[in-house]
Amino acid sequence: MTERRTTATARRILVAGSSGSGKTTLAARIATLNGVPHVEIGALHWRAGWTPSATFEADVAGLVAGGAWITELQYRRVLPVLASRAELLIWLDLPRPLVLVRVVRLAAER
Repeated sequence: MTERRTTATARRILVAGSSGSGKTTLAARIATLNGVPHVEIGALHWRAGWTPSATFEADVAGLVAGGAWITELQYRRVLPVLASRAELLIWLDLPRPLVLVRVVRLAAER
């Protein structure tokens, strides 16, 4: 039988949802509350000038090799390695109008 994990007991956590759903914000908050390192997966993927990192897959493999982490579930090509080590998946399913407003706001800030 699989042990049930919560944000209080899990040490390797993925936060999933559409763009603008608050994945990074929630992941950072859970990390702060639980003392688990938060690694923003977008920061591993993108380099200066929005250039994709040549070492992204290796960086993700290094992240998940650790004993405790929380990150966002993005980038399909690293999904298998993230899922293989995660203990808990949190799925954010917010109303589409709210997410659309957030995405527009994020785009305007950049």
